Amino acid sequence: MRVLAVLSPSLDKKIESKDKSYIPIDSLKIPLALIHVADEVFDTHDTNNKDLVLLKKKGFSLNYRDLGIIENAWKKLKDFDGDTYYPIGSDFCGEVVKIGENVKNLSVGDFVVQDGFYPYSVDGGKSEFQRITAVKN
Repeated sequence: MRVLAVLSPSLDKKIESKDKSYIPIDSLKIPLALIHVADEVFDTHDTNNKDLVLLKKKGFSLNYRDLGIIENAWKKLKDFDGDTYYPIGSDFCGEVVKIGENVKNLSVGDFVVQDGFYPYSVDGGKSEFQRITAVKN
């Protein structure tokens, strides 16, 4: 699985130019890249997942609020001595690939939009696969 992230300077040096980009904010040039992380594990019978669905992202965007988050992440990372990153993003749509036992209003294969309303969203839209709470009708 991959996440879009702000890179620490040392990690920026290790990632090839073709695999990263720089976003200009004011006088800053902030490094971003897709970082490979462990796959999301979603057991449909786990009681912690009973009201959740697992989505595979199909579309993703950054908004104005994300620019502030990116800038603040860079301010914390720019002087960090080590390979690390800060995942970003909050807006996405995707396909339901797994559902918890209590989810009745969504099915595998449905396309949905996550409610990323700040400050009430959980975990933003930071990875290719993501657990979210199913809408209760």
